[in-house]
Amino acid sequence: MGTYHARRAGVEAAKGDYSLFLDPDDELDCNAVEIIKNKTNNNDADVVFFQAKQIPESRSSLGFSGIPKENVRKKPVQKILKTRGLNFGTLGKAYFTSSVKNAFAFLAVSEDIRLIYAEDALIFFAVLAHTEKYMSIREPLYIYYRNDESITKRKSDELTAFKSEQISLVVDLMLDKLEMTPLGTRRALNKVPCKLVSDNHLLQRYGSNVRAGKSNYLYHVLRSMASRKSLADAVRVVLFLFTAGLIKL
Repeated sequence: MGTYHARRAGVEAAKGDYSLFLDPDDELDCNAVEIIKNKTNNNDADVVFFQAKQIPESRSSLGFSGIPKENVRKKPVQKILKTRGLNFGTLGKAYFTSSVKNAFAFLAVSEDIRLIYAEDALIFFAVLAHTEKYMSIREPLYIYYRNDESITKRKSDELTAFKSEQISLVVDLMLDKLEMTPLGTRRALNKVPCKLVSDNHLLQRYGSNVRAGKSNYLYHVLRSMASRKSLADAVRVVLFLFTAGLIKL
């Protein structure tokens, strides 16, 4: 079935006003459900954003779950996607149940397709495609436990190839649906597949050379930059060139 269709089955059975996804390694703050319920009382926001905290904490984890400023009714999708540190995955979101049900119907992913990586970015993309209203709760309600054995953190050539295939599949599904969204929303929403393309190239930057005579590292970092402007990628390129390829961040 895969994680995507497991999420879909759960949403189809959901009876509450809002639904959220929780990865098996993580947990919610003990007051999270009550806080979300109280904040969303008489509210029909398509997405509710809330902060997350990482355990164990690290300097690199600071600001890893940025949330949008309070709801604006004009161009909400554009405002959401301009948020610094916005996480496209599971953490820090609750969806209006009818909105996420519509998102799954909009995507109409065949049950023959098994998605277990980047599937939550696909769901987020589909909800945003029809988002008219959102709200933000500036409290850390989602607790993310860093697990170096999770599929997100584990590293091997075989696993990298699998992740890359999954991301490519998700990007194709997004681009297929992008043409069905209003033009204004489409331009903003295109940032989601562009980010995934960038992530995919960065994922592959330490692998074997794919083009004779060219550094695989430099090739993928430059392709990442072409998909999404990034100061971090610019620093990677400068250090790589300045050190004749010795430093690869």
